[in-house]
Amino acid sequence: MNSLIHKIQHHILTMQTSVQNKKILVACSGGVDSVALVHLVDAMQRQLHYQYGIIHVDHMLRGQQSFEDLQFVRRLSENYNVPFYSERIDIPKLVVQHRDNVQQRCRIERYQFFQQVMEQEEYDILLTAHHLDDHIETAMMQMLRGQKPIGILNERPFHTKCLMRPLLSIRKQELLAYLQTHRYSYRHDPSNDKDDYVRNAIRQHVLPQLAKVEPNYPKLMAYSLEGNQQDEQALNEAAKACLEHIQIEISKDRQIIDCNAFQKEASALQRRVILILLNYLYSNQNEEITYSKRLLNRIQAELNRIAGEQVVHLPNGYQVRRSYNRAYFEKRECLKQGTELSLSLNEIVQWESYTFQLCFQKDIQTFENSKQYYSLSDANLRIRTRREGDRLHWEGMERPKKLARLFIDEKIAKQKRDDWPIIVNERDEVLVVPYLRCRYDVRLNESDEQTYMLIVERN
Repeated sequence: MNSLIHKIQHHILTMQTSVQNKKILVACSGGVDSVALVHLVDAMQRQLHYQYGIIHVDHMLRGQQSFEDLQFVRRLSENYNVPFYSERIDIPKLVVQHRDNVQQRCRIERYQFFQQVMEQEEYDILLTAHHLDDHIETAMMQMLRGQKPIGILNERPFHTKCLMRPLLSIRKQELLAYLQTHRYSYRHDPSNDKDDYVRNAIRQHVLPQLAKVEPNYPKLMAYSLEGNQQDEQALNEAAKACLEHIQIEISKDRQIIDCNAFQKEASALQRRVILILLNYLYSNQNEEITYSKRLLNRIQAELNRIAGEQVVHLPNGYQVRRSYNRAYFEKRECLKQGTELSLSLNEIVQWESYTFQLCFQKDIQTFENSKQYYSLSDANLRIRTRREGDRLHWEGMERPKKLARLFIDEKIAKQKRDDWPIIVNERDEVLVVPYLRCRYDVRLNESDEQTYMLIVERN
């Protein structure tokens, strides 16, 4: 097993960031991968000269089992006499509050805690136990989303610190064999056995079939992904150089670019420039921000115009505002009470982090899981902010209910209520409150005899 240690040491030494004389924080869930990482980090400490501590988050999803995971990792840190940091976070409660999925909320809260400890305890590097199998699964998920597969990066900035993944060249089976050889114990999370997550389905059903076709697929795919990452790095460097020529102002809260200069660049560089500018905007956000392909295409199309003025709303209160030949990536002022937009047939309308499209129902062939489809008979629709006295009468209710009460019952944060889009008809009757409720005569995610379909996507 010394060969495994040498392999990981070599991998670490080829990274840009040196670990020597640094304070390293090791994220450990208690499972095979992260427990192996802890033992390996301890074994390499003398040769690579660093200090390390261990950090663990109990997401409180599995009751006593997950609490026992925490106790297990605590004992592991005590055995090695290293600092231990832990937090119990009520993820089920937070998922309801934020109305997002469990996996995303776990990741957000976990990395917020990691950042907090690193800042307070002055750690330089965060280590996570992502391995070669994770690398390949991520690449496959990227392809399923229509993205170029690059997998997971060896290292990346983590706020003002660095996040490193020293196990990316190691198969999970190698880590398991290492633990078994040394008789190291570990915890098992039964949720990893389910295939209701895309990653688990790929792991359990796709990769075993791939191994039958090409047993050496991990090594071959890793080689291909390394090339893709190098290509991406080169293009990103070119995009940064391009940005220097088109930028007018770059600051923490606002970036201004020259659209005339932007339009002279190749389309591939334009897209990367947009991503760089968005990353500047969201650099201080703890939440991981993802951008839909439609949103990125809309920004790119807008920056290739110079006539008039237009605004593209972004997640978390930001916007891209183009005024003739200048584009501003900036924080958006709160929507004023009374703001409204008209919806025209086959036009795509952006409102905050929502995209709306009204079309004929006969044109819809399939329903995508990421969108909501509202079947209705009225094409004279408007999007507006809520108003005093707004009510909605949905199916199963004896009488209409005030939207103010609906927001409270659905635990929508106060700061989000005034910006939430409300769909009304020409009589100003509330038809749809996206992702919450629709009127009794509007059908959600099903076709009927009505003429029109309102498609809503939350970016």
